[in-house]
Amino acid sequence: MVKKSLLRAESGQATLEYVLLLAVLVMVAGIVGKGLERAGLAKTLMKPITEEYAYTYKYGLAAARGFDEGTPNLHPRVTEPRGSNFRIFLNPRPK
Repeated sequence: MVKKSLLRAESGQATLEYVLLLAVLVMVAGIVGKGLERAGLAKTLMKPITEEYAYTYKYGLAAARGFDEGTPNLHPRVTEPRGSNFRIFLNPRPK
């Protein structure tokens, strides 16, 4: 027969439950993270920062490209793609 004092010794049960709950949450977060990585969601969310904002900062227009990206397209200072080194950038005067 088991003594009553052994049945009442539950001092670590809450700690054990929290540790198990934390382990389950970490596993779920890992599974969700892997799923988002496979779906390419992180890359899709980073595209505006890595491409569009970068081109806007560099050239002033998100659709513009320069010599670093191949052939210049919609570049504000390139008048000819090859041959001449002439570049001009005209800013309209404020009225």
